[in-house]
Amino acid sequence: MKYILSALIMLTVSYGWAGEALPFEFSGYLTALSGALPPPWTVYRTPGMAPGWTNQYQFEQSAGVLHLTGSADNPTCIQTKFYPFPDGGGEITFHVYCRSVNEKAKFHLFLLGDDYAWNVNKELTAKPEWVKYTVSGKFPAQYKQNRFWLRIDADKNSDILIGKIEILYTR
Repeated sequence: MKYILSALIMLTVSYGWAGEALPFEFSGYLTALSGALPPPWTVYRTPGMAPGWTNQYQFEQSAGVLHLTGSADNPTCIQTKFYPFPDGGGEITFHVYCRSVNEKAKFHLFLLGDDYAWNVNKELTAKPEWVKYTVSGKFPAQYKQNRFWLRIDADKNSDILIGKIEILYTR
């Protein structure tokens, strides 16, 4: 079974995700107050300009985008809240529609969990045009800490825009 989660819709599907509905209420176009992060994203590390939503740029029919800028020395990182691993495993795919503000900009997408024992990540290079970037991973069959989260890092000296996020869970 595949579930695609769309903007601001919480799907209620019984499939054994620790007794909860699919938890990705943030999938789709991003929206927030100017300068804020859309829920459930929070700052993990921000050595440079604080990440936040802006209406200075648009993606498709969105009113604005998420702007992340790494400092000269360190990346700027945002992450979601923690979620329980789904019962019975499965695979998660994390899509981000991203572009650089100027030239090419390096960034990372992460699937993290079990106190970092589960770490699937991909280093990517954003270009000035919008592109869909993806990282996928199978949930671990065994774990000590029943939680996972998603993270996006704008590498040092990188300036990126994120217009849309899609999460796909395959059982």
